Parts: sequence; C-alpha cells; structure tokens
Amino acid sequence: MKLNGLKVSKICAAFIAFLLHSCSKVPLEYTPAQFQIAQAVWYEAEQTLFFFWNVGSPLGLRSESVFEVSYVNDDGQVGWLAPQSREQVHIHESVSCGAGRICGSASHKVVKEPRALSFRLRYHRDGEISAVVKPESFVIRSGTAHQNRSFVVYGVFDESNSFVQWRGRHVFPALRNEEAQALGLRRMFEITNQSFGNTSTAEPENPYLYGAEPACPQSYSQAGVDDLVRTNERAAFNQRALPASASAADSVCASATVKDATGSFTATAFARKNPETRAAFSSLRSPVKSTTSVGFVIAPCRRTISLQHLNMQKQRLLLESPVEICSDDFSQADFKDRMSAVFQERISQVRAAGNDMTLYIALNHDDLTKNLVLKLEQTLAEILPDERARVSPRVTGAFVFDSSQHVVTNPLIKNLALWCPSTFVDPRVDPFAAPDESQRSCPVLPDGPPLNLGPVQLSSLPILPSRQSYENFLSKFSEANAGKMNSLSALAPQRTAISTDVALGDFAWVTFFNNERVTAGNGEFFSFCAANSTDASRLYFRTAAAAQQPLPLGNLPAVHSASQGGSYELGLIWDFPFLLRLEYTNFLAGSANAVVASVPFGLSFNQQQSYGSSGWTQQDFQIGNALLQCTRFCEHPFFDESGTYNARQTWRDALQTNCYRPRFPRPPEGGFPVDP
Repeated sequence: MKLNGLKVSKICAAFIAFLLHSCSKVPLEYTPAQFQIAQAVWYEAEQTLFFFWNVGSPLGLRSESVFEVSYVNDDGQVGWLAPQSREQVHIHESVSCGAGRICGSASHKVVKEPRALSFRLRYHRDGEISAVVKPESFVIRSGTAHQNRSFVVYGVFDESNSFVQWRGRHVFPALRNEEAQALGLRRMFEITNQSFGNTSTAEPENPYLYGAEPACPQSYSQAGVDDLVRTNERAAFNQRALPASASAADSVCASATVKDATGSFTATAFARKNPETRAAFSSLRSPVKSTTSVGFVIAPCRRTISLQHLNMQKQRLLLESPVEICSDDFSQADFKDRMSAVFQERISQVRAAGNDMTLYIALNHDDLTKNLVLKLEQTLAEILPDERARVSPRVTGAFVFDSSQHVVTNPLIKNLALWCPSTFVDPRVDPFAAPDESQRSCPVLPDGPPLNLGPVQLSSLPILPSRQSYENFLSKFSEANAGKMNSLSALAPQRTAISTDVALGDFAWVTFFNNERVTAGNGEFFSFCAANSTDASRLYFRTAAAAQQPLPLGNLPAVHSASQGGSYELGLIWDFPFLLRLEYTNFLAGSANAVVASVPFGLSFNQQQSYGSSGWTQQDFQIGNALLQCTRFCEHPFFDESGTYNARQTWRDALQTNCYRPRFPRPPEGGFPVDP
C-alpha cells in the first residue's frame, strides 16, 4: 500500500496524518523535513531574486517530492510555485546533494523588493503534507560593484606571468562561492579590451579590484591578446600570451561584462601578476678539516709524581714527540712568560706547514694551590683569542688533559679550551649519580647509544681519568684493562683572509667566511621556510651595522621588511671552536669494546641527547629554498600549495616565516578552480 507515493511501512507517522485528513477533510501539515540551506537574496541593482535550498527528511525524499517558494512585493503576491518553473535570469544546472535530499538554485527577475518569503517542501507533488520554513532573507541595495553585486570578475596569472586566467566569483551574504557553485548556479561573463600597465589602485575592501576604476587607465597599453573571452564556467585562460613588452607591467586591465535581469553590466577587472621569487642564496661552503696536533707536556723534571699516570696522559693524547716544559719552578714570577714563549715558538714552527692547529697539553702536577693551573690559563688567554681570529693556518683552541679536575675560570678561554678529566662515577656505588661540573666541561659522548652495564661488575675506566681515579683503578685491576686511545683528532672550519668570528653565548661562534651575502633593495622581500633546508638551524646573518649581534636566518625577513633595503652577510654557527673526535678501546667485564666518541664544549648531561656532530663532517650547507627572495610584485596576492588565491594577503606580509609552495593555474585550464 502507498500513501501519496510513499511506502506506508516506512513512514507510519505520515500514514496516521493521512487517516486524520481523510476523516476531517481538513488540510494538514506534517513537518519532519530539515533544511540545511534555505536562503533568498535580492539584488536591487540587478533586479534579481536568488533562491538556494538543500533539504532532506529523516523519512526520506523521492522524485515525487517538490520544493516551492512564495513571496510578496508591491506588485502583488507570488503563490507557491516551483522556482525552476519560471524563466531564469541565469543558468541553473540540476545537481544532486545525496540520497534522500533535494537541492538547487534559481534566479527570478523581481523589480521591486520581495517580502514575506517562504520555502516549503511537499512530500508528494499531488499531496498536501508539507514542511514550511522562513528562509534567511537578504536585500542588497544598489552600490559599488564589488560589494553590491552578486558576481565579481578578476584575473590571475600562470607561473610564468605570461598568460591570464579570468575568473568569476559568486558573492552572497551567507553562502560561499563554492557552495553557490555546488547548488548549480552558473554565470556567463565576457572579457574584452585587455591592456597592460602598472596600477596604483589599492583598496583593502576590494581585494579583487573589481570595478576599482571607471575605465582601464589611459597609461595602459593594448595587450594584443584575445579579443573576447567568454565562459559560463568560473574560469577561462587567454589563448595567447602577453607580449614581451608587458614583462615589467604589474597588471592587466579589461572590461568584464556580466548578464543580469536588467540586461548586462560592465565594469573593469584586473589581473595582478604573481610575486616573482628566486632562491636568495644556494649554499654556504665551509671547508672543515682535521687540524695538526701541537703537543706539550707540562710536568716536573726533577721528580716524578706518577710515571704510570704521566704515560697514560701521553698515550691518551697520542703525544709522540711533545715539547716538554719543566714545571719545577712554576712559582717563579717569570714562569708564565717563559711558558708562553715556548708555546709561541712551537706554534710558529708548525704554522709553516700551512694547516690549522690544535694544542694538546698533558698537565701532570700535584699542585693543590691551583697556581700552576691558573698560570696555564693566563698563558692560553694570551695566545688563543688572537689565534682564533687569524687567517688559516691558525690555532683553533687547546685540549688540556689535567691530573685533577678543573673548571676553566678565565672568560677569555672558556670557549676555546677543553679541560679534562671527566669524573669517574662508579655505578656500583651510586647508579644514579649526578655528573659534577668537571663532567660538564669534559663530556665524552659516544656516537652510538650508551652502553648498558646492567648488573655486571664494573671493570672499566673513563678514557680521560684523573690521577686519583687512575690509581684507584690500578689498585684493583691491571694496566692492560685501562684501555687505550686509538685515534684522536680535532675538526675545525678553515678561515679565509676576510673571515670573522662572532661569539654567541658562552660557547657558540658564528663564522662569516668569505663575504657570502644577500642584498635586496626597495620593493624586494624575503621568506624563510625552515622545512626546506635540513641545515637551516645552522645559518645566521648580520647586517652592515657592525654592532648588531648575528641572528638566526629565520629573522632576516622581518629585519629586512622593517629596514626596506640592505645587505646581509651569511654565516654558520658552531657549538664550539673545534670538535674533538676520538676512538678508544675500553674494557667492560673483561671484554674489549671499541668506542667512537666526541668531546664537545659546554654540554651538560641533560643536553647530550640533542648533541649532534653532522655539521662537522659536511662541506656544503644548503640554503636553497629555505630563504626565498621576492624580486617583483611582492605586494600582490599569491597562490598557496592548495591552489587557492589569497586575495586579501600580500606575499610580503603573509610569508615572512611561512613556506611558499604555490600551485599555479596552467593554460589552458578553466572550469572551476579552488576558490572558497
């Protein structure tokens, strides 16, 4: 059995309503329908009333269901009718919004303002059961073209800025462009009289510049492209490219004509070129090389403190023929000067070979007053800062292997001298022992994951132990179990004659190598995208102002935007002046283990996980597309990676710290581009 074309078994409520109607002979309303969209918009200047609807029912709708509208104006009342049954001002295609739903659009010529608008859904064209709603109603009075009309026309360019794609965009108060499109509305528009030039028009409230000028500027030149572009889709390309003479022009202007109930309407439409960009700088080259070892032993000559420990220090530093400095009279006033002279002489001898140098110093002593250690600090403070600033070959820094723990106190060498040993913490005594200051100043970090001792007995020794730790170890185990150093080297970047180093924090340096810089003038801007370069975090810059501290490269776009023009020198940040690399053999529970490790500057234990030495093993640091430079049309809107045209934003303002990965339209694409 069917009721008004619907199966009774599926709609019991409708069946009950039918029975009541049959008994009383009184028209009834049944309203379970749900309107997702119910809108009516009247444009005074166009004399056009638009309808948009999308309605469904939990009971389901069939082809026999009918959508109808009703309204009143000063010419009288328009009774219930299907909006598609009257002559349409525009094209409205039949669309589907899913099973059990009815949706669509319509446009009627209505000269006078409509009132009392109503929408209803009749479940069957021959029945009286219906759902009635008051739609969202809007009245748009006559006014400017971009704010008071239902359709705007604008142009965009392809990637080469040679072909123009003309686009139309629906403009309704509570319905998005693509929603109106999805409901079947189609608009015909025509483009004629195209010309190119430079526009000074800027209207924040008119981002597409539709109707911004009463006519195309007289200063514009005829483009010599298509005489007519016509489409009822939302986009169509010119078939011919702009001439070469238009390359410097920032826009194309045309006459755009659209149909409405009054006949037609013509206004100016503009197409603005895409921002033109390029990689600001391709890569920085940093020749990182191993330095030459310059070895010294500072120890008493007239007595022996611990020969075993001294030999261990020499082995760990791989000192074969070191310069020996007797420290018996270190308390003498001239001892520091004599020690400094020895250092300087040996450095001069090695410099002639033409390679950067690193000092390796075995400091063997039992001075509890710290006088000897402090005099060595003073000596290094006289040598290392000046050497650090020299052109290669130079001394990159010093590695001191002391008899006891010491933390560098002289600020001049705090970031130029590694001072060991590290503390030996026996996990049998305290498996959760916190590292002390010495361990922070000399952290030996294995390249691989840390070894897990588990419950086994400890029979290993840190490769750089103090004399006390070493002697304690030997009292329990043999010297053969103390391990040995297999290789030791320092890596450092070479410096040219114009290289400069700038200290950053306690340990970091920024090196500006060889006048690598980017320049930009007025009208040019930058965009930084860290995701486009794995080396982005290593890159820094500074301005011509010598007093300015280096800043991360990601700050360059904002700095430049504020200054409008300048030159920016590019450099690399180093965590330390040189990286000490070593390979040694130690013994865990009687088994030999080869370990490759690094000794960085100034790392606390809780920073070990973030430490990485990749920057010390590569020659090129890629900037590539991490730093883009916009050279022309930077104040124009732009396409994003989805192909959406960001009409209200400019490349300059929106992309300083955002990635620019545009997807441009390509000739001869047309149809319905992404345009929410």
